Amino acid sequence: MAMGLLPALAVTLVAFCAFTHAFYLVNGGPKVESMMDVVFETFATLITAALPPDISTNSSQNQVKLCLCIMAVSFFTVFILNIFIGVMGELYVKEKQRSEHTFRMYRASSCYQYLLRSRVLPCSMMSERQGFM
Repeated sequence: MAMGLLPALAVTLVAFCAFTHAFYLVNGGPKVESMMDVVFETFATLITAALPPDISTNSSQNQVKLCLCIMAVSFFTVFILNIFIGVMGELYVKEKQRSEHTFRMYRASSCYQYLLRSRVLPCSMMSERQGFM
C-alpha cells in the first residue's frame, strides 16, 4: 500500500513546497524573520482551506497575498487533495479484495514462527519425550 502512495505523496510535497516558496516571496523573501513561520502558515492555509487572519486589502502586497491564497487553496483542495483521496480509495479497494489472502498469510506466518520457536509441543496426544523436537 505504501508503494502506491509514493507518487501521490511526491506530487503533494512538490505542490506544498511550491506554495511555501511563493508565500515566502510574497511575505518579503529574505526579510522574513523565520522560515518556519512561513511553512506553518502555508500548511495551515492549505490544509484548513482558510485565509490567514492577518490579510487586509489595504496594501498591494496584501492583495497579491490574498490572490495567492485563493489560487493556492483552490488548486490544492480541488486537484491535489482529490488526487490523494482517489489514490487512497483505489488502494483500499485493492487491499479489501486481497484481505482474506493477507489474513491467511499472516496466520500461517504466526504458526510457522511458533513451530520454529517451540522446543516442546504442548499436547496430551504424546508424552513430553515424544513431543520434544
